[in-house]
Amino acid sequence: MANTSSPTVTNQINPIGSEYISKTSKISVQSDDGGFFHNREDFYTGITLVKTSNNPPTYRKDIYQYDSARSTEKTLIGKVNENGEVELNENTNYGGVQDKEEFRAKVQKQIKNQTKDAEKKIKTAVNQDKVALSNSETGSGEGDGKEDGLGTNPDTRTDLEKLQDKKSGLGKKGSYGNMFYPSFIERSAQDKLKITILEFAPKKRKTKQVQKTRDVFVKDGYYNPNSTAGSVTVGPIPKYTKKQENFTDTVFSDPRDNFTFDSRKRVEFGKRTLGSILLPIPDGISDVNKVDYKDGNLNPAQAFFADSVSAAFLGEGEGPGETIADAFDAAGKKSEDVKKALGGFFASKTLGLSGNEVLARTQGQIFNNNLELLFNGPTLRDFNFQFKISPRDDDETKQVKKIIRALKQSSAVQKSKSGIFLVSPNTYKLEFKQGNRGPQSFLPKFKECALLQVSVNYMPEGSYMTYEDTSMVTYLLTLSFREIEPIFNSDYEEHPDSIGF
Repeated sequence: MANTSSPTVTNQINPIGSEYISKTSKISVQSDDGGFFHNREDFYTGITLVKTSNNPPTYRKDIYQYDSARSTEKTLIGKVNENGEVELNENTNYGGVQDKEEFRAKVQKQIKNQTKDAEKKIKTAVNQDKVALSNSETGSGEGDGKEDGLGTNPDTRTDLEKLQDKKSGLGKKGSYGNMFYPSFIERSAQDKLKITILEFAPKKRKTKQVQKTRDVFVKDGYYNPNSTAGSVTVGPIPKYTKKQENFTDTVFSDPRDNFTFDSRKRVEFGKRTLGSILLPIPDGISDVNKVDYKDGNLNPAQAFFADSVSAAFLGEGEGPGETIADAFDAAGKKSEDVKKALGGFFASKTLGLSGNEVLARTQGQIFNNNLELLFNGPTLRDFNFQFKISPRDDDETKQVKKIIRALKQSSAVQKSKSGIFLVSPNTYKLEFKQGNRGPQSFLPKFKECALLQVSVNYMPEGSYMTYEDTSMVTYLLTLSFREIEPIFNSDYEEHPDSIGF
């Protein structure tokens, strides 16, 4: 049956293909006059930023040539490559200029300012779209005066400032606050990834409260108050009396709990929350659920020996030697060849040869090794997420800085107060959210995770580009998580209405 439900729009603003045109710039280049005159020829160029992807948002830089400063007629003459270099095509009109490299260098010099101008138009357009998006989500076409978030007017400076103050990075010691990128994602209906920073907690052991008694010493008057010994005055000496008192102690409910982990659980997520981060769902989500198996061999001689040792430990025989002898006798009654084979096997072991070597030489056969694939244990799942982040205003720039710092700091090893011990880093709860409606049931769930690696590329475009406040234009953030517990069959019973883990 076909799926008739409408897919969720994951990027409602600034769609792919959107164009943002910069102002034109005049360049003046020496013309070819045969050496008699030093005339210069004027040309007009500009760039257009074209959006090529949503998540992360990326733009292509196209270079256009204009007939004049006021002309709207333009010709595509090239592009800016990944290294930030101008590449001109055959449509370029060089006029009477012979030195084409000088022309290209002049165009190159204008790119930075033209890019900034086009980026301002992106910010303006996105802010306008945020207003429309917020109005559509709240069902209101006018502002409602809300001041506790983006509200119905997320582009107003007042609301953004209030939101920034409310969600500002590190608050009390050990708290990271609630962070988000982009600025509209909290109230947006688009799906998102929520990363909750947790205080690390080991598994709790089963304990019980018991009543115990202990000796205590209680002050009971003084000895020889104000007495003297020669010329030395001796002050009052406290006198103590030993008594017993009752107290409540916490002990393991079973001594074996020291070595038993099956029933242990960690403290709930909600009691250990230190902060959270909201980000768009990255591209390329995948998971791999894997268990470990290995090849196993067990030949008949090993099986006989295992049975004899087991019988000795369980008290089912007089000892391993007698049990092996009985096995030889039983084997001999069934087949003389089997008895010879067993003798050859143990002879080869006595001589330090491989188990089958004597059998192969004397009888031209080897034991059936009973090869079987055997379960060897569970594995832990890894998750790698990559985000290309391009802040569009001062508020997003501050949020991005806090997000990167919080991820780095929370994943760093901690020291105990004494400095004697190293303490585990913080752990993380990961959750795919279906807009503002709860968990996304068609994407996998996660167990508590450790953050193994935080990788930040500050120049993903290959060149150093900053805004006026020296913040980076683009960041490439890569996060590597690993679950701290394996997935068990019973875990799926807790989430019957979702895809599970």
